[in-house]
Amino acid sequence: MQMAYIPPALLAKYDATGPRDSRFPALTDWQGGIDHTHYHQALANRDARNRALYAHFPFCMSRCACCACTAMACGQPETVDEYIARLEAELRLLAVASGTAPAGRALHWCGGTPNFLRDGQLVRAFDVIATHCALASDLDCTIEADPRLVTTTQLRWLRGVGFQRISFGVQDLTPDVQHTIGRVQSTALITDVVDIARQQGFGSVNLDLVYGLPNQTAERSGDTVDATIKLAPDRVACFAYCHMPWSHPNQQRMDVTGLPSGAERFLLHQLAVERFTDAGHV
Repeated sequence: MQMAYIPPALLAKYDATGPRDSRFPALTDWQGGIDHTHYHQALANRDARNRALYAHFPFCMSRCACCACTAMACGQPETVDEYIARLEAELRLLAVASGTAPAGRALHWCGGTPNFLRDGQLVRAFDVIATHCALASDLDCTIEADPRLVTTTQLRWLRGVGFQRISFGVQDLTPDVQHTIGRVQSTALITDVVDIARQQGFGSVNLDLVYGLPNQTAERSGDTVDATIKLAPDRVACFAYCHMPWSHPNQQRMDVTGLPSGAERFLLHQLAVERFTDAGHV
């Protein structure tokens, strides 16, 4: 695949740092004046049969230096227990506001690191949601996971309760880049957890990649993309690193002397699109 040519001046014009446009409206367009009455109206107007339920678990064993998620390093299991208790309280309030148990055709667990939860906490969290929500019989379940925390027992249980999709955070497979962002995980480890997920019956495996990280070059990123393609993921999320240390203090500890320029980031983006497309991804 040959990417279209974009003039350097146009790239430079729009080379700005800001929130990713993964939400609509974008965070920069949010306005004040929203209160509980608007929330109740939104709940009442939605088709209850087609809701997707999103559960955010903000806990990690350590905070990656490049992370821009709502997350925290957690060393106390009781903190997770209290969070699950508050999740249950929230679901009760949601049922009161909706006038019925929240219905859902899809369930997505994100973070943070949902598989940071211990086995018993995973069971409790799922039971809380299943008890207080009217989940569809053909529920589409997805979970994000840190490959470093994966166990066969964990994936077997997740698959047993209905999770069909799993997403592993890879970011980059170059050791130098991994040390810079504080997330060291070998290609062999990623290969193993992908194999285990498939052995346990997950029908869709997604791998997350990040371009624009310090010390990334076209050659190194190309090697990561090629290694990812060899793993034959069903889906790939490849998104740009956004350096905003003023709003994400954990990014301040990262050595950014090797941070790619805007033009270099675009070349890394082009490289990923071309190679994944040539490999058959749509």
